[in-house]
This record gives sequence, structure tokens and C-alpha cells, in this order.
Amino acid sequence: GQRIAAVMLQLTDLRPGSGGETVFPRLSAPGQGGLTVLPGRAGTAIVWPTVDASGVPTQTAARTARPLLEDEVKYVAMTWVRTGAAPGEPGGPPA
Repeated sequence: GQRIAAVMLQLTDLRPGSGGETVFPRLSAPGQGGLTVLPGRAGTAIVWPTVDASGVPTQTAARTARPLLEDEVKYVAMTWVRTGAAPGEPGGPPA
């Protein structure tokens, strides 16, 4: 099934000001440089749509990560919400 949303779970705590922000450069008013999400504490998550209002995949929510300071490590887990079975899963399209 179509991926309709993405979920990113923060697995590590980062000190404030240590970098590692997630940036959505296309999610802002013109000239504002994008939406920036600060890394949270372990166990926090952000969720964003990967399709537009009509269900068509969009690049609007493309993201990047800013670099971390030298002594920091950031671990995250990613998953996606789908409208049905993924390719290769029972009931899904061929892989």
C-alpha cells in the first residue's frame, strides 16, 4: 500500500544546542528557510504526511538533518504508515 505518513522516533537524548535538528526545507512561508524540529528526548516522535490531501505522494515533506557536535550521537527509528499491505507482504503487491 501507499505510504501516507512517516514516523521518526528519537532513541537517544541530546543536549540542547548539540545539533542534529531535522529540517523540512519546503514546509515554510517563502523566505523562512524551512521548518526546523529540535531533537527531543529519547521516546519522543514526530509524524508527518508523505502524500497531499488527494493521496498523491509529495516531496513537500522532504527532510534533512543538521550535523551534530563532535561528541554527540543521534539514533532514530523510522517507520511508515501505509494504506494497505507493503510490497511482498501477504495481500500486498509483488515485491
